[in-house]
This record gives sequence, structure tokens and C-alpha cells, in this order.
Amino acid sequence: MKKKKIKTIAIITAGGSGNRLKSDTKKQFIEIAGRPLIFWTLDKFTNHLEIDEIIVTLPEDEIKTYSELIEMNILRM
Repeated sequence: MKKKKIKTIAIITAGGSGNRLKSDTKKQFIEIAGRPLIFWTLDKFTNHLEIDEIIVTLPEDEIKTYSELIEMNILRM
């Protein structure tokens, strides 16, 4: 009998407000070295050999901004 591999899912909660950073930009969208912070986080999980799926949670009003950043990043690749 074959053993089933357990699926490993990374859940990234990107709900930072940026208040402690004294920024009007939400923390996950603050640029570091030319990229939003959330992209640096996603890179670590995307390149991890044991992660099968990534789920990003965001405040509802930030989903459009996130989607637009993803589209822009894909087009630059």
C-alpha cells in the first residue's frame, strides 16, 4: 500500500497596518529593496521544497491592491 504524502500549506497572514512603522502604507506593501515586503515573504515559501500550497490572508479592502501587485510582478518577469 502506497503512503499518501501529507499536503503542506503555508498560511501567510498579511494584515499589518504599518502603525508601528509610522507609515500610511500597510506593512505588507511597504517597499524594501524595490519590492513590497509581502513578496519577500512569499519568495521564502515559494522556494521551499516542502511547501505545496500558499494561502495569503488579507483585509478585504487590500485584496485589489495585492492582486494588482501580483499582476505587475508577473509582467516584469
